[in-house]
Amino acid sequence: MPVPTVTDAPLVVPTGTQTATATQTATASPTWIETLVATITGTAGVSETPSATATGSGTPTASWTPTLEGTPTETATFLPTLTLDFPTPVRTLMPEPVMPEIEAIGFDAPYVSDWDYAEEVLEPRDSGFALRFRSPWYVRSRVPEQNDIILSANVRMTGGRFSIYTHVTDMAWYRFAISASGLVELYRGEQVVGSGTIGAIPDTWITVRFSSTSGNLRASVQGVEVLTFADDAPLPPGKVWLGVDGIPEGEIWADNLAVSGFVPMPEIVPPVMEPEVPGAPEGLSTTTVTEVIAFDYLLNTEGNYAIYTISPSGTGLTNLTSDWTNSAEFDPVLSPDGSKIAFVSNRNPQGGGTTDYNIWVMDSDGTDRRQITAHTANDYSPTWRRDGQALAFVSNRNGNESIFVIGVNETSSQAGVFAAVGKDPDYSPVNDELAFSVYNGGTG
Repeated sequence: MPVPTVTDAPLVVPTGTQTATATQTATASPTWIETLVATITGTAGVSETPSATATGSGTPTASWTPTLEGTPTETATFLPTLTLDFPTPVRTLMPEPVMPEIEAIGFDAPYVSDWDYAEEVLEPRDSGFALRFRSPWYVRSRVPEQNDIILSANVRMTGGRFSIYTHVTDMAWYRFAISASGLVELYRGEQVVGSGTIGAIPDTWITVRFSSTSGNLRASVQGVEVLTFADDAPLPPGKVWLGVDGIPEGEIWADNLAVSGFVPMPEIVPPVMEPEVPGAPEGLSTTTVTEVIAFDYLLNTEGNYAIYTISPSGTGLTNLTSDWTNSAEFDPVLSPDGSKIAFVSNRNPQGGGTTDYNIWVMDSDGTDRRQITAHTANDYSPTWRRDGQALAFVSNRNGNESIFVIGVNETSSQAGVFAAVGKDPDYSPVNDELAFSVYNGGTG
């Protein structure tokens, strides 16, 4: 009987690409989760000797398991991992409702009128334009007051703290703040209701997201939910702000703001112009004439001014502040519809002398006087936005003449900086652009 011969199996060389995944946690503190995607490329040899068994006659069969040799090529992305300073909420959060997107802003136009910001902070970035902050600043959205809202933004920061505010009213607000150091915080008004650290923020664009729905707060960074809070006494609907503070060094960029909610943006209707005046020269047209003219008048040598109105025909002269005898009222400005007058006064509403100059508003007949700003600095030169819902004014509260913007139903602390340096603000009557002057250090 012939003895079969066994021939060693050939060396097997697998080809192609195999992919494996692994999760590795960095040991440094603060921590980031490093998700590795490992790709094995090239060839691998087999060092094992196959075994063969022969029975009877014919060709023997052999089997072996190849051993891959070599080091895979690795690529990695980073996601934040949270170290909590506060315990997790006791009450379970309600599911986040699905809301339509009502605004998406990329800041690629010279000026985006849906947000109150100074054009000086709009600068080119690697793609288009973005807001760039090197000092404390507030940017307010004209999105209508919302009860349920989601706001996301792309942020790049090398210092300071970036904040998203929602439900902003005279009483309180919700706030999500993220610092370049990796500190994340949730606020209800001035009270911190959640905080933690996620590791130093890299010098690259990241996405931050904040939602507040019926008192359920959720904050995320790079798609990872880092803080939550369930408010047992939810705040009423309010406005949306962005804020930047704590920038002794470095800078913060913000771009691609997206807002979702249930109350849509109002439609902006351009002002209606009156037809041409009969008999006027060709091409001359006019708008409706305001029924009164408002002006200030010096009453005495002690510097006490009063505010008067008079009709365009010169009749009906009226002192609207005749009952305020120990203070100065000046800089009156009629609202676009003529129903209210903004003015400056140093009257102390608590009695007992005067204060620094602040912005006030009253009806055009002198009734319903309300103090709008209350600051230890001087606020002056008010001007109305065309919708009559906000005022721009000059203040020296930052140590120099700056322009601020405030809603007529807001408090002094909610005034946002429009221009760090400027004076003589004047809103356009046809859009929301604001003109102002800047002293350049010349001789005149």
